[in-house]
Amino acid sequence: MKLVWKGKFTNISQLSKVELPENAVKFKEPGNLGMVNIVAILYAIPVCIILSLIVNVKVGDEGFHIGYISPLGIWLSFLAIVPHELLHAVMFTKDSTVEFWYSIKSLIAFVFSSSPMSKRRFIIMSLFPNIILGLVPFIVWLMLPDITTLGSRLLLSFSVMNLLAGAGDYMNVINAAIQMPKEAITRLSGFHSYWYLP
Repeated sequence: MKLVWKGKFTNISQLSKVELPENAVKFKEPGNLGMVNIVAILYAIPVCIILSLIVNVKVGDEGFHIGYISPLGIWLSFLAIVPHELLHAVMFTKDSTVEFWYSIKSLIAFVFSSSPMSKRRFIIMSLFPNIILGLVPFIVWLMLPDITTLGSRLLLSFSVMNLLAGAGDYMNVINAAIQMPKEAITRLSGFHSYWYLP
């Protein structure tokens, strides 16, 4: 995998387009970054509810309160944006060229590659950073005996923020799971994802 720093993303015309097979089907997905952010919030809501239920079971009768939140854990989760995208990048095939973009206006960073990818690999690539930076630390937090320590609060805040930040990735996973046949290939061309049967 070759990683290329592209920098500031201002317009969807910056994303390269590729020639697609005639049978390529465009994903039903948001048409711009603003809409991606809005739709991602809808995916974050059930994640937030599930995490809240699990956290409340863990803290027990005492109940969750603001003291369990670590501002440092939240700040560290923002610093994890770059590692999050790099974890996506390493899941592309070894012959892929992966571009790294950011948009302060849309509050996102993202990687882009028009390399073809199987449905299975696409789903794994989409979930990988959320598992490493969100789910694994959250499971570790669940196993901690003392949830009042600084380390515990930091781990909880960091993991929850990373799990919520993956909402756009969950949208991609659901789109692929529902819209793509099992043996289909997916490919980005410009801002949109497409799938086709080989």
